[in-house]
Amino acid sequence: MSRVSPLSRLRRGRSHHGRPAAGTGRIRCEGLLVSGFGLLLAVCGSTGPREPGRLDERLLNAAARGEAAEVGEALEAGAAVDARDARDRTALLLAAEAGHIEIVEALIAAGADVDLPDRDGLTPLKHAVGADRFEVADLLWAAGGR
Repeated sequence: MSRVSPLSRLRRGRSHHGRPAAGTGRIRCEGLLVSGFGLLLAVCGSTGPREPGRLDERLLNAAARGEAAEVGEALEAGAAVDARDARDRTALLLAAEAGHIEIVEALIAAGADVDLPDRDGLTPLKHAVGADRFEVADLLWAAGGR
């Protein structure tokens, strides 16, 4: 029996509309982004704090709502796995607090930092325990969360 990673399960999922997940229409190459409209844009990075972009917001919202296919699509499209919202909450923290274990597994598999705290200093593990999401808490603990 072959083992399927949590992220690949999301990739094969369906959109939140029930239709097969669609591609993003964008191709990344050599630091450039070519959109489906024929526009060529430079892809720039920043080492400092940043506002969540459209993809990051899509990831954060989908993780909070438990929309696994949408999380997978956002990650594939280039959302930052450790993006933060206005309250410094990550997608992992939002999914953990809501008890969305499949999304928590996928975010960990995608490299999410299991110990990033929110602005109050609370980690995803502490939020999961506080919300009585003990199965999620066990998973975070096993992944090194504290």
